[in-house]
Amino acid sequence: MTRRIVIQLLLLNTFILCGCLKCQDIGETGKIKKDLPESEEVIEAEDIEEEKPEGDFVYVEGNVYIMNEGDAEWKPVDTATVIKPGSEIKLDDNSFAQVNLSQNKELELNESTLMIVKEKDKKANIDVMYGSLKARIQKLKDEELEIKTPVCVAAVRGTEFAVVYEEEDSSEVEVYDGSVNVQNAEEKGKPESIVVEKDSWASVRAGRKPELKGEIDEQRALRWKHLELKKSVFMDARKLKRLNMETIRLEKMGKLVREPAKKERIKNQLEKINSRKEEIQKSLQDNEGSLKNISQEYRKLRQAKLKRRQDLIEKRKKTIMENRKDRIKERKKNIQQRMPIKKR
Repeated sequence: MTRRIVIQLLLLNTFILCGCLKCQDIGETGKIKKDLPESEEVIEAEDIEEEKPEGDFVYVEGNVYIMNEGDAEWKPVDTATVIKPGSEIKLDDNSFAQVNLSQNKELELNESTLMIVKEKDKKANIDVMYGSLKARIQKLKDEELEIKTPVCVAAVRGTEFAVVYEEEDSSEVEVYDGSVNVQNAEEKGKPESIVVEKDSWASVRAGRKPELKGEIDEQRALRWKHLELKKSVFMDARKLKRLNMETIRLEKMGKLVREPAKKERIKNQLEKINSRKEEIQKSLQDNEGSLKNISQEYRKLRQAKLKRRQDLIEKRKKTIMENRKDRIKERKKNIQQRMPIKKR
């Protein structure tokens, strides 16, 4: 009997001692600490910085793709796709998109465009590898936006402008509001720059100082009117689709509801939706008419540009082949001159 009591007292003391040690390990935070080797550091959750998204898509039409850092292939884009620093965005022919980046930076991407989103030392950089885009930038406090092509650099803090890079050795910068500082991307040291003011455009050729060309004419601004109208038609059609779905839902609900007060509320909601649908339908019809009027002209201008580009490529190919033939002839001539003359 005495032995049993002694054993129980020993067990009770052991439980109390273990409980005290556990309470010490829990500490003030209420979380149990785990023993770690001295070489390992404890990383608190708030010390881990998550990669913040750079922006998102608000409008996507056609074949638009994205490739983030570490990805092995292109992925299709929708309005739920998140843009991160280092993301590459590609648009096929007859494909368009609008991107909203951090700090109120809005980019309209035209068809056949490839761009890369970068961020470094409080500078948001957009590299346009080919194609064209239009930027709307509100006043930036501690940040500057640079849009680069292989030929030029356009730097701003707040304005509306477009960058076009559709030829291998030249870029164009069009300013629709504010002003843009433009310089050649290939010059070493401190390259010369010019300031392009509102309603003007400049051309930059490889290895040359940027050159002011004059005012933006209607043909030059046509691509952006075309893109704006396509976006408006697409967005209006999407709004109508959502309102039609809401109308169907409310009509079904109205058939199930019996209380007069609820029926009246549903009726009022349907009237507001129908009024809104009429407004959007009118806007859609107007935009479709305007788009139809300028689409043909826009396509003609685009086909002419593509033809000039193809002609330039063919001309360069021909020049390369001729130079190659001349080099082969010169090499054969040099070899014959070095050969010893055979004695008869």
